[in-house]
Amino acid sequence: MSSSRQQYQSKYNGNGSRQYKSSNQQAQQQTMSPRGTERSRQKVAQFDIKSTLDKVPLLSGLGKTQKRQLAKELITKVYHVGQDIMKEGQEGDFFLIIIDGKVDVKSSKAGHLAYLSDGDYAGEQALLKATTRNATLTAVETTTCLLCSKHTFDKIKKSVKFANREGKKRRAFATQIRRDDMKLPEVEKKPTETVEWILECVSDNLLFLKLDRDQKERVVQRMRLVHVKKGEPLIKQGASNAQTFYVTESGTFDILVDGVKVGQYKRGGCFGELALLYDSPRAATILATSNATVWEVNRNAFRYEIEQASRSRNEANVAAISKIDAFAPLLSEELQLVADAVDVARYKKGTVIIQQGEIGDKFYILQKGTVTFSKTDGWSMDAQAPTVFGERALVKNEERAASVIAKTNITVYEMTKTDFEVLLGPVLHNLAEKDKEYKAIDKQYEAQQKAKGGGGGHHHKRGRGGRAKKEVIDVTQYRDKVCDLKELKVIGVLGKGAFGLVSLVIDPHTNNAYALKAIKKHQIVELGQQAHIISEKRVMEKMYNKFLVNLHRTYKDQLRVYFVLDVCLGGELFTILR
Repeated sequence: MSSSRQQYQSKYNGNGSRQYKSSNQQAQQQTMSPRGTERSRQKVAQFDIKSTLDKVPLLSGLGKTQKRQLAKELITKVYHVGQDIMKEGQEGDFFLIIIDGKVDVKSSKAGHLAYLSDGDYAGEQALLKATTRNATLTAVETTTCLLCSKHTFDKIKKSVKFANREGKKRRAFATQIRRDDMKLPEVEKKPTETVEWILECVSDNLLFLKLDRDQKERVVQRMRLVHVKKGEPLIKQGASNAQTFYVTESGTFDILVDGVKVGQYKRGGCFGELALLYDSPRAATILATSNATVWEVNRNAFRYEIEQASRSRNEANVAAISKIDAFAPLLSEELQLVADAVDVARYKKGTVIIQQGEIGDKFYILQKGTVTFSKTDGWSMDAQAPTVFGERALVKNEERAASVIAKTNITVYEMTKTDFEVLLGPVLHNLAEKDKEYKAIDKQYEAQQKAKGGGGGHHHKRGRGGRAKKEVIDVTQYRDKVCDLKELKVIGVLGKGAFGLVSLVIDPHTNNAYALKAIKKHQIVELGQQAHIISEKRVMEKMYNKFLVNLHRTYKDQLRVYFVLDVCLGGELFTILR
């Protein structure tokens, strides 16, 4: 063991104070459960520091020799439940990498910030900026860490790209989704023709509209066949706690509202989706008018399969995204949010993904295939997966500097500009460094052109086919400047819906009246409507017209999100027609 490592290990006791005790003496003073002790001993005994460092994405920029040297300098330390690893306000004198366990990160101003787990790191900001700790880290379960002294950290920091992270909450519109570990029993797979028939029946049903093929198939496989006798009410009007959706396999059903027949379901008819979507009472009675069979799925099974499909897709997204060098500094929780925010898109060979001169509104991660970058001056180059493109226009707020065309069939992850700025904030400086590569390529191309006697470096500022680019109008200039949420004066309730209510409010500064739409976060998450709400916000932010109900401002608090909209006090035409 090196002398610096010996000195560091002897002076550090894990809670910020300095005591000259050996690590064995410290271990004897620490208490923990027998199970936690045994697990930690096994973990420490089994893992090899050098091989562990090879698996940490953050250290991918280090060479083999550097990692070998670093492995010699690091010490292993086990923290117990409730033990503070770092304390806010203390001087930072070490950096750590978590090998096993879970750590809570919190600050005095923002409260809980994040959870750290295997492969995550902490403590670098205080060392990079020579400041005190900006958050407190506490072990929420037995946690094994590799500790790196400031002396060792200073030797490696030039070779490692750290995230630019502060001790504050994310600005992302994201609610923590509760992962339920409940396991449902396996079901016998249905014949392909049965699955395809049910999928055709539910293709235009509200419950399945936003699901992808994998999610739909999972739900269909979870359905079970039920026999219904003639005269038996499958659904009773007004019944609460309704949890089942049905697809008619055979037989007929009458639809009764207040005892009056208003319709009929035959083979292929679907009903009961509102119960799964909104937890609302049954709106009608469904009465079997012959012996019948139906395929049914309850709410728990439906949500379980949607969750399983989403989790599988998310894990695949994380695995693909983590291969990008620029994302190596992101914590596992941050990678999860990035994976949740991207949309998978597939483009055929020859498709123009980005057009030079356009306004940039998306960031792309090439997951599969090859693309060609080209400019109007004749320059071009190919890039293969995994790589990223489209970040330059977003980072620098410029027009697209080059066109990007699919050279083969490709698969990409797409991220909106808003999500790019919010979720990738910690690594924007790493992405911005790619601009140096682009400039070097430009200079090399210009030199080649000059050697050939060409001009080089000329950029046409016109759109596809030589047409002038369309002017993009910023509609924010037309929106009203509305006061803060707490200042709004509530006049009364305009209406109540499945997710919350709409109130009539007045801005006391301007006396303008608005409709304040309040939506409960927990219901949004329970029904899986996060994407719907975010899409609604983004669409309304892009539009403004006197013939629309315009969005003027949004708010959020711990329980709800809010939309401030134009108020329409004329009432519903339907009330008159009825």
